[in-house]
Amino acid sequence: MDEGRSLKVNDVQQHLKMFLVVATGYTSPSKTPKVPNWSSMTLKELTESPIFLLKTVPVCKSAVFDYFRIIVIESAHMYLCQLENPSSAADPYVLEDAIVEMSTTLKILVSANPGNWLSLIFQWTLESLAEMSKRFHSRRCLNNKTLSELLKIYTANRATNSILELLNLCAGHLLTNSPEKCVAALLEVAARYGVFCDWILTFISIAYPLKIINQLVICGLNDFISHTNDLSKNMPLNQAVQRCEQYNREKLSSLASILSHLAVQQTTELRHCFVALIEQALSSDFVKKRQDVFAFLLKLCVFSRNIVDVLMKDLPKYSSTENLIQIVSALSVMPPHVLFSDQSLVEIDMIFAVLQQFMKDDKFVADFSGLLAD
Repeated sequence: MDEGRSLKVNDVQQHLKMFLVVATGYTSPSKTPKVPNWSSMTLKELTESPIFLLKTVPVCKSAVFDYFRIIVIESAHMYLCQLENPSSAADPYVLEDAIVEMSTTLKILVSANPGNWLSLIFQWTLESLAEMSKRFHSRRCLNNKTLSELLKIYTANRATNSILELLNLCAGHLLTNSPEKCVAALLEVAARYGVFCDWILTFISIAYPLKIINQLVICGLNDFISHTNDLSKNMPLNQAVQRCEQYNREKLSSLASILSHLAVQQTTELRHCFVALIEQALSSDFVKKRQDVFAFLLKLCVFSRNIVDVLMKDLPKYSSTENLIQIVSALSVMPPHVLFSDQSLVEIDMIFAVLQQFMKDDKFVADFSGLLAD
C-alpha cells in the first residue's frame, strides 16, 4: 500500500517536473532560450505530462488549460505564417498533433463525466478561440476576410478544427441539458471579445441554428424579467436608474450584439423565434407577460438596427388596432428608466423610427409619445 502510494507520488513529481519544462517551452532547464521552442519537442513530451496532471491532480487544472491555450495560439501563429509565406521555416505539425491529442482527451472527459468537465471545457474552448482570433485578426492572410472566409481558413487547420469540434460537442451537450449555462458563457465571451467572436458564433449557429437562437432569446427574456422584477417599487429612483444602466451595459448589449450578428447570418431562424414570442405575448391573458415581451423587444431594437430589420419583416401583420392597444397598454406601465437609458434622446429617435416604420399609424405614435411625458 505504502509502496503504491510512493510510486504514485513519484509519478506526480516526475510529471510536474516535466510539465514545468514543457510549459515554458524550454528543452533544457539549464539552457533556456529566449524564445520557447515547442516545435522541437516530441508529441510525447508535449502531451504526456500535461494530460496526466489534468486527469490526476485537480489543483493543476488551471495551469494545464493555460498551457493548452498557449499551444493552440502558437500553433495558429505557425499555421498563419505558412499561409502568408509557404517557404517559412515555421513547422506547426508537431503542435498540431499535440492539439489533436489534447482535444481527443478533452472530448473523452466531457463524454465520460460532463458534470465535472463540460462547462469548464466549453468556457476554455470559447476563450481560447476568441483570444486567438483577437490576437491574429490583423494578420495579412486574415485582414478584411468575411466570416465565411475566416471559418474556411481556420477549419482548414487540423489543430484549430479539432478545437472547433470540441466546442461543437460541448455546445450540443449544454444546449440540450443546460442552455442557461451555454448562453451565459456565450454572453460573457462576447462581452469581452466583441467582434472577434463573430466567426465563432457563426460556427455554433450553423451547427445549431434554431436551438441557439431560441435559447439566447428565451434566456435573455428571462434575465430581463428578473432584472425588472428586482427593481422594486420602494427602490430609490437614482438606484433603479443605475441598476438599469448596469444591466444595459453588462448584459443586454452583449445579447443584442450576438442577436444582431445572427440577424444577418440566420435571418429566417431569428424571424421564427420573434414571431413565436410575439404571438405568445399577444395571446396571453397576463398583462405582465405582454409588458415584458414588448419591452424586451423594444430594448433589443434600440441596440441593433439589424434586429429592427428582422422584426419589420413580420410585425406589420400584427398591427391591428386591438394589438396596438395591447402594446401601448403594456408599455405604458413600464417605468421610463427601464425602457430608456442615459442616451435616451438617441433611443427615442430610434424608437420613433421603428414605430413609424412598423405602424404607419400617426395615432399609435402619438399614444406612445405619452409614455415620454409621464
